[in-house]
Amino acid sequence: MPYSPPNPVIQNYTAMLRGNESVRPAVTTPFVVLADPRKRELAILLAGGIVTWLCIEVWLGLLVGDFHHEADPHLINLGNLSIGICFALMSVTIVYILKLKHAAYFAGFVATSTALLFFAPSITYLLQNADWVVGTKNTISILVRSFALIAVAFIFANKIPTQFADQFRLRMPERTVASFALPLIAWLAFNSALSQIFVASGVDVHSQDRVFERFAALGSNPILALAVLSIVVPLGEEILFRGFMVPIIRKISNVTVAVIFSASLFGLIHIDPSFNTLHSNVYIFGMGILLATTCVTTRSIWPAVLLHSVNNTYAIYEIALA
Repeated sequence: MPYSPPNPVIQNYTAMLRGNESVRPAVTTPFVVLADPRKRELAILLAGGIVTWLCIEVWLGLLVGDFHHEADPHLINLGNLSIGICFALMSVTIVYILKLKHAAYFAGFVATSTALLFFAPSITYLLQNADWVVGTKNTISILVRSFALIAVAFIFANKIPTQFADQFRLRMPERTVASFALPLIAWLAFNSALSQIFVASGVDVHSQDRVFERFAALGSNPILALAVLSIVVPLGEEILFRGFMVPIIRKISNVTVAVIFSASLFGLIHIDPSFNTLHSNVYIFGMGILLATTCVTTRSIWPAVLLHSVNNTYAIYEIALA
């Protein structure tokens, strides 16, 4: 019979059964990482940040979801408003329970944003401009959502004993030209290859662009569209997903898990049944992988911010041509 080495787990349990209490069984569960108090604290902060972000996403979706003038003749859906505020309060409660700094400012942000989202579409509705009702509420929700991403990242990272610039990868990369140029080349190759594959398969590769068409107010103001979708949105998403989540997940697990996990959440934030297709889902997940890899390899979020901005600007350009 071939020789098989003794199993250390069985040996430890055998020793314990014989009365040797000093021997502890080897932990083989996938949650062994949580046995480390520091990693457990990081996991709690990460989970709290993700749940808070999800509550804010639901809150925004419910607050602005029924302002479509074609389907809903009512000014405001009070039921959705009430449920949305409950989710907003859940996010604030999580921040208070974890005893994070700036909790009061976060509560003020949520309260102010709720009022802004409540009254701004109402004013435009009273002006009897249906396009601006839809456009204004979506524009405000984008701005609120982007600043909420930054707020969640900053608040939940305040307990991490790392310098602010290092935690969020806010320093410029060492090899500036290569760090900014290579991700753009990779994006061009990825975009072109994916489009060719789906065109050959008979898939509509432009269906994901319909998300931008919902922002009527942005569409009538190209400067506003570029400022919001090409500057504010990339900055907010990169700070949360690549500046906050990736470093924490790397400390808890490894770089591969950090890249895939952050890319999955990045795809989750863009799910919308009204326009999502197979191509858009694959594209967004691939972009999440590329953006996270860029942040990891350059040790800076700025190349990822630029790449994200170029991607959104290109989408706006395609819509303008159409």
